[in-house]
Amino acid sequence: MSDSMQDEIRGLMGEIIEVDPAAIGPDDHLVRDLGADSMAALELLAKLEQRYGIVIEPENLPELVTLGSTVALVRRLTEDSGG
Repeated sequence: MSDSMQDEIRGLMGEIIEVDPAAIGPDDHLVRDLGADSMAALELLAKLEQRYGIVIEPENLPELVTLGSTVALVRRLTEDSGG
């Protein structure tokens, strides 16, 4: 089943960390498995906030570790904001 939000976030991750988006699995850890660094994580956070019109609070940062957890966070925040 295709999930457009997941596909879009996968694409953003791939662009930021310079990895083929198709190679990013839902449970791949951004740092350990995909080689992202703190600057890439901050860039991802900024792009997600801009794209989806959300604010990712500091207490939510630990959820930006895999594609699956990031999609779940963004989905929850967009639903909470009515978007």
